[in-house]
This record gives sequence, C-alpha cells and structure tokens, in this order.
Amino acid sequence: MPTTFGGGLRIAVDGLKLAFEDDGVHKAYFKVALTLLLMTTAIDVGGLWALWANTAPTAEQGLLVIIGLWALRVVGTVVTLLAAPLVAVLTVNIVMPFFNQGVFLAGLRAADPVRAQGLDGGLSLH
Repeated sequence: MPTTFGGGLRIAVDGLKLAFEDDGVHKAYFKVALTLLLMTTAIDVGGLWALWANTAPTAEQGLLVIIGLWALRVVGTVVTLLAAPLVAVLTVNIVMPFFNQGVFLAGLRAADPVRAQGLDGGLSLH
C-alpha cells in the first residue's frame, strides 16, 4: 500500500494506463457513461420543467412575490444542474449495480485475467 501521495498518484496513473490500453474496459466504461449521461439529462429536463412550470409568476402577484419566484428559479436551476449527476451516479451504483459489474470484471481481466476468469465463473477473489 502506498504511504505517500506520490505513491498513490503513481498507482492511479498506472491504473489509468492499463484501462486506456484495454478495449474491454473502454466498452464497459462507455456503457456506464452513456447510462449516466441519459439519466442525468432526464433528471435535468424533468427537474427544470417542474421548477419552471410551477414557479411562473402571474400579473396578479406582487413585486416581491415575482422577485422571489425568479430567485427561486435561478437557485433551483443551479441546484438541479448540480444534483442531477449525483442522483444519477447514486442510482446507477445502488439501483443498477449490474452496470458496475461489467466495469469491474473488464478492469480485472486487464489486470489479472486468471482471477477474472475464476470470479466470472463463480469462484471467490482469494
């Protein structure tokens, strides 16, 4: 185990090099990235539509209410755009873990093919 920041950084860079050299890892990450992009976009569109549809000022409202609704729209938009990727990542990790299994096995195949084959066949990691 690395005890310094430099040692940990070196191990991370080695892992990235290994991941970029393997086509199986590319395909697995692409599926997860595409899923995250689609989920984030759906959450953003739905959240922004709900926010803007429910905070539309009308002519009968006072000036302070209109200012408050516009402030709510601005803050809500920022919060929605920041929260949507986090919700998408949590959803993929918790609700749909089968996406992560492919990434894990692709990375393990690149690093240790024998262990990956044993794990894919139902054996333990030890």
